Amino acid sequence: MKPIISRIQRDDDNDWLAISDLMTGLMTLFLLVAIMYMRQSSAQSPTTVDVPTISPQEIYRQQIYEALKREFENDLSEWQAEIEPKTLIFRFNEPDVLFAQGSAELQPRFQKILENFFPRYLSVLEPFFRDSQNRDIIEEVRIEGHTSSEWNADTLPREAYINNMRLSQERTLEVVDFCLRLSGIETYFDWIQGHVTGRGMSSSRSIPTEDGREDKDASRRVEFAVHLRDDELPVKIVPDSPANGVRL
Repeated sequence: MKPIISRIQRDDDNDWLAISDLMTGLMTLFLLVAIMYMRQSSAQSPTTVDVPTISPQEIYRQQIYEALKREFENDLSEWQAEIEPKTLIFRFNEPDVLFAQGSAELQPRFQKILENFFPRYLSVLEPFFRDSQNRDIIEEVRIEGHTSSEWNADTLPREAYINNMRLSQERTLEVVDFCLRLSGIETYFDWIQGHVTGRGMSSSRSIPTEDGREDKDASRRVEFAVHLRDDELPVKIVPDSPANGVRL
C-alpha cells in the first residue's frame, strides 16, 4: 500500500506545481499587457500642458480698467463717455459739450465734468504709482485732443489739417491747464509733471462710420489714455485704492 500512496502524493504535488506555473505565467502575461497599456497611454497623453502666459502689462491693464470702471460706471452715460479696456482710453464723445465749433474755449458743462472727473481719475491711478516698487508702472497719461477733417468749405486739405492741428493743440492745452488748476490734486503734482502730457492730434485718428466714411461728430473728442511701460514689469499686489476701496 505504501508505494501506491506515495505515487498518489507525487501526482498531487505535480498537479499543484503545474497549476502554480500556469498562474505565474498568467500573472506575467497580465503584467506585460498592463505595462504596454501604460506606455501607450503615456505616449498619447503629453506629460506637460501648455498654459498661456499673461504679461505683467496685461495684468496691470486689466486691474486699471476694472478700477476705472468701478469708479466711473455711474457717470459714463451722463458724460457721454466710455472706457476702452484694451487701450485704457477714457473718451469724452459729445463734441457740443466739449467746445464750441472752431473754438478752444472749454464749454461750462465740460468744465463741470472735468472738475468731477480729474481728481477722481488720479485717485484711481494712485495705487499704481505711489508704491515705491511700482512707481514706474505707468509711463504716461496722455491727454489728446482730436478734431474732424472739416474746416471752411473752400479750404484745401493740407490747410484744413494744419488748422485742425493748431486747434486740437490749443484745446488740449486748455484741458491740461484747467485740470492742473483744480483743487485737490496738489499731492499728485510731482507725479503729474513727469507723467501727464498733452497732444493735439488734428484729424489724424478720425473715427469711421460702418461704411468707412468719416464720422465727423465722433471724431471730435477728448481722450485720457494710460500708457504702461513696455519693458519687463514685476508683478506686485497693488494696495487698496482709496477710490474704490477694494484690493486689486
